[in-house]
Amino acid sequence: MKLNLAKVTVPAISLCLSLVLALFSLLANALAQGSNTATHRGLKLVQTTEASGVYDVWVSADAIRVYSRSNDYYIAAQAPTWQIQVWRPDRKQFAQMSFEKFMKSDVLVANQFSYLAELTKPSRTEKVVRGKDKLLISYFPAIETVNGSGLFISDREDGNGLKGGQKLRPQVISFDNDYPSQVSQIIGKIYNLPKLKGFPISSFALTQNNKTDALLNCVIASRNFEFKTVALHAPENYKKTTLDKKMFYTANQYGVLDEMTAN
Repeated sequence: MKLNLAKVTVPAISLCLSLVLALFSLLANALAQGSNTATHRGLKLVQTTEASGVYDVWVSADAIRVYSRSNDYYIAAQAPTWQIQVWRPDRKQFAQMSFEKFMKSDVLVANQFSYLAELTKPSRTEKVVRGKDKLLISYFPAIETVNGSGLFISDREDGNGLKGGQKLRPQVISFDNDYPSQVSQIIGKIYNLPKLKGFPISSFALTQNNKTDALLNCVIASRNFEFKTVALHAPENYKKTTLDKKMFYTANQYGVLDEMTAN
């Protein structure tokens, strides 16, 4: 018996290759769209610091996005690489940096003028349960008050009747959840907190007259909040730039800060 094998022509081969490439292209596009529409579920918080303003925080077990209302920038990251993404709507710019490099950098400046920046290693950490929440309360060594805000220091009494040089006993409250350490470290970097267990949500200090001085307030807007992966990246029409200190300020803010810290 003879097999009658038809010759395969060049046009036929080209057609087959074109079909294969088209299928691969469709598959790649589908995977990309699926990645951008992936859903993250977790907490939606509004956190207010005593030095650098108000932040909208979206955080889950595999992603985090923070928006600074005061300085109009976004910072986000997601598992598994946790690469840092920062973008500014006013200048339509974005920048990137590895997680490791970001944690070692000094690109954030405003958080240095804060009592939170004075916290070091907690002297002890206590586990408590309040309602359905498992919490960690970290107690820190006493720090001294500096009357005034940021660079503006005075010798007058503040709202709690304190003058500079008196003692504050700080505490930080964190959720004792299963979130990875990267989300805690990223939010800690933004607020200039030391590395802690759990996800930090609020902080206060007891004064010498046992009044409470808020350092970080938190409002839980949602405990079951959904956000998409596309929200963790700058819009496609933004221009890439270097991630430096200027990315965290408007042009006017950075100009004023540059003059104040010169020399």
